Amino acid sequence: MWFKQNSILKYTVILLGFTVMLHSCADDDDMSKEQNQIKLSDIENLKSRLLEFNEANDLILSSTESDQTFELGYEQREIFSLDKQLVSEVLLIDADWQAIIRFCDDTALELDYLGSDLNISPEQLVLNPFELAPLSVLAEFNTPVPGKITSRVLGKGTGGITFEKQHEAFGESHKIPIYGLYQNYENTIEVIFTDLEGNERTSQVFKIQTERIEFKAEIEIIQNNLPEDQQDNLYFTSVTPAAYDTQGELRWWLDNTKYRGYPTLDGDIMIQLTGDRQAENGRLELITKMGEIKKEYTLPNGVHHEVWQKEPGGNFLMGSSIGGTEPEFSFHDDDTEDLIVEVDINSGAIVREWNMRDLFDFERERFWYELDNDWFHLNSIAYDANDNTLLISSRHQAFVSKIGYDDQEVKWILGTHERWNDDFKDLLLDPINFDTETHPEQDWTYGQHSPRVMKNGNILIYDNGMDRQGFDPDGTYNKAGGYVRAVEFKVDEGSKTVEKVWEHIPYDKTVWSKAVGSIEEKENGNILQGHGIVSNNFRQILEVNKNGDILFQARYYDLENFYRVYDFEF
Repeated sequence: MWFKQNSILKYTVILLGFTVMLHSCADDDDMSKEQNQIKLSDIENLKSRLLEFNEANDLILSSTESDQTFELGYEQREIFSLDKQLVSEVLLIDADWQAIIRFCDDTALELDYLGSDLNISPEQLVLNPFELAPLSVLAEFNTPVPGKITSRVLGKGTGGITFEKQHEAFGESHKIPIYGLYQNYENTIEVIFTDLEGNERTSQVFKIQTERIEFKAEIEIIQNNLPEDQQDNLYFTSVTPAAYDTQGELRWWLDNTKYRGYPTLDGDIMIQLTGDRQAENGRLELITKMGEIKKEYTLPNGVHHEVWQKEPGGNFLMGSSIGGTEPEFSFHDDDTEDLIVEVDINSGAIVREWNMRDLFDFERERFWYELDNDWFHLNSIAYDANDNTLLISSRHQAFVSKIGYDDQEVKWILGTHERWNDDFKDLLLDPINFDTETHPEQDWTYGQHSPRVMKNGNILIYDNGMDRQGFDPDGTYNKAGGYVRAVEFKVDEGSKTVEKVWEHIPYDKTVWSKAVGSIEEKENGNILQGHGIVSNNFRQILEVNKNGDILFQARYYDLENFYRVYDFEF
């Protein structure tokens, strides 16, 4: 970086400039009119060049002087020379980040100069500004010249995970969210001022002390085989909404009155405030990671299991309920969990509905009984923009299905062929390569959760495997026996076939999952699994590659919480 002028050198520049001004401009009266016009034209051209540099956010770094020129050092280009026949003075003002160029026609330009100090006061960094996210800081300040900001929260000790964020906004006024602080710790935060390309200009360091968070969930790292460039991974757990780093440290958290969180495509968190079994007046809040409540929503028929944002800035798809199958049960003791609603992101109004009773066999015998009305147990909704469909999961009917967003027609059904009437036979996918060594029905999913469309178009499913056929000695579908797995299927909608492409069985075949669980394909192709209520009484975060190698494994010590795990970033 170019050497910055200190006050003594700047004072020298001023004196020399003054001398040059007297010398270089003294002969103006002796110039011909034609020569004077040429000189004025040259000055205007020089001004245009300097303004062009300034508008490109190319800051002046230094000024040196020779007999004939002032030499300006810039961020992005070689030395730029100012002819003393045109320029009388160069003045650099560090405190104001300002360079003043005076010309021989008695005009001047004020240009941007790289000063030494940002001069941000500690009061401009506010910890937990909305009193819901105690490990977050909101920084609001101005810089003397336009630029961008990178924030950095340093890792604890010598081996802690540092979180760095390059903020895209460019200008002089900055409102910067900073995440990733440790609880009960004096955190070190760096605010770095950069050019448009993110190159550091100058920085300022702050110390911020956080309080202890009384939250009983702890993470124990069983193994961490992630490569170095993935050590800044974050794992978001839905209940209570929290994010942990690869060392098991809590690095983001919402107030524990918030029941269940779903990350949105806009970078916010949708909070389900009411429980799945609270079938009337389901309530939700859309909250930023900083803890600011943006919008509140109410669903008259309750909300449960899923919130999925259809597209960035778009509406939300949510699980709701039609209502009790008998008057005495209607919205009191349990719910039916058989309705999808689309909620307008701005108004909160329900703008579209998909009724599972209209699409599937309401009379089909369910595989598991928990509550009288819960015949379907819709536990997942995902929108697939590739074919404008919804990918859904019915836990109690033991199938995954695609339904049209616009036409509301069932496209196919992935699940056991048992118990379907003739009206649905043509929609059932026929298996190509299922493993039937133990039992003909073994490779279907049982009690599954969280089906997702992969980048290659295949379907990735968290298969709880509860009461998997061939592992249940009495055949009563009592959720005992079977094994949990992650499984990828390739569906051919035209031929109505399904092929098992990949699976990962993380435990031995005695461990199955009674409820909850999640799965997702990360951008790098790894598969992230959230194992909730498994029969070995472990709750685990598990990340594997497609070779089945375990890259990250952590045990979550809180048997009341968890629900899902999401890949998370600040």
